[in-house]
Amino acid sequence: GVNGAGKSTLLKGLAGSLTPQSGQVELGHNVIIGYYAQHVSEALDASSTVYDEMMGASHPDLLPQDVKDLAGSLLFSGDDIHKKISVLSGGEKARVALGQILLKKAPVLLLDEPTNHLDFHTVEALAEALKIYEGTVVIVSHDRSFIRRVSNKIVEIRDGQVDLYPGTYDEYLWSLEKGAWADRDVQHDSTHEKNEKPKTAKYNFKEHKKALQKKKRECEKLSELKEKEMSQHQKEIEELNIKLPRLKGLEASQASQELQKLQEQLDLVEVQWLESQEESEKVQNELDALA
Repeated sequence: GVNGAGKSTLLKGLAGSLTPQSGQVELGHNVIIGYYAQHVSEALDASSTVYDEMMGASHPDLLPQDVKDLAGSLLFSGDDIHKKISVLSGGEKARVALGQILLKKAPVLLLDEPTNHLDFHTVEALAEALKIYEGTVVIVSHDRSFIRRVSNKIVEIRDGQVDLYPGTYDEYLWSLEKGAWADRDVQHDSTHEKNEKPKTAKYNFKEHKKALQKKKRECEKLSELKEKEMSQHQKEIEELNIKLPRLKGLEASQASQELQKLQEQLDLVEVQWLESQEESEKVQNELDALA
């Protein structure tokens, strides 16, 4: 579905965080839902460690080594699992929250944009884990490559309606272009005419594409700017880390404070860079859909 169609709203309804306006949601016997969304990282205990947060959320059958193995696959290896939540970046907190969901061993997982803030190798590991997962997984994602690898059914939300396509993502695309779903827009138009509903303004394809291309350039420009800022902050942090062991007393204290300030600035810029990357990806997906 396009942005604003209601994908995340549907997921919230399934998770129980939104009450249906009509009808009801019924879960199977003893079904527990693991729900991942970007905001869940805000519930992490800032004074706790990566390991403690993951271990505390894990299924009773899992051993400490199982938790450490998963943490490693989410790029928390070695001493990183003992980091305090309070010092983690936004992306790192998101990975901890995702780890908590996976460690619950819930029979149903609801994942809203799970690949955001993950690097290529982590996305690969997550895709492989979900492919062999024996439960039900419902995923909202703009990452088409990821969807291709893990999905065997497609739920499409369009014009306030939900349709289930019982096939892979590539089969769904083929059906839209040449198969049974190819004429649905025509059918929708004829339905409007029969009901004598007022006509909407004519859709201007060229103007819409032009606006998307402009927005894509703006996102790329912002992303490039944030990359330069991150590089500068990282350089300053490295220089200060080299200098710090030689300092004493007040100078050492001031340098430590400056180091903390630089790290906070780096974390903020990293979040801004990730947001610009995500927005750029969403715009590109819309351009791909137009093509």
